[in-house]
Amino acid sequence: MSTAPFIELRSDANRDVVVRVSFERTPDTRADGFHVEVDAPGLSVHETVVSWKGDGLESFFASLADDWKGWHGTRAWHALEDEMIIEASHGGRFVELQFTLRRENDESDDWELRLPILLAPGESLTRAAADIKSLFR
Repeated sequence: MSTAPFIELRSDANRDVVVRVSFERTPDTRADGFHVEVDAPGLSVHETVVSWKGDGLESFFASLADDWKGWHGTRAWHALEDEMIIEASHGGRFVELQFTLRRENDESDDWELRLPILLAPGESLTRAAADIKSLFR
């Protein structure tokens, strides 16, 4: 895990499922980076995701928290090179955040991980949005 400050998104349905995210801003014009760590029973993944100033992740989470009562369909956020995608759907009792992490390169070790994090609308979702906002301060 990076030494940068990080936030945790822990599933309300299974507290053993957690996604940790840190963000490191670079001082020049190169792309920034998210460090993502996923821990779930029988699974541990660490990956770096390329970003350009957060790619709107803060506003994505803020919009979910603002609409905590619900929305139709699926909302999605994509990192700069699609190494991380978050799809959000509102099911009434929970907001499902479907995290997709992927590594695609010219090697034969390409992989993709899809992991749902369930958050209760209201307090849990608002806290997640505030935590994400804190990454960019």
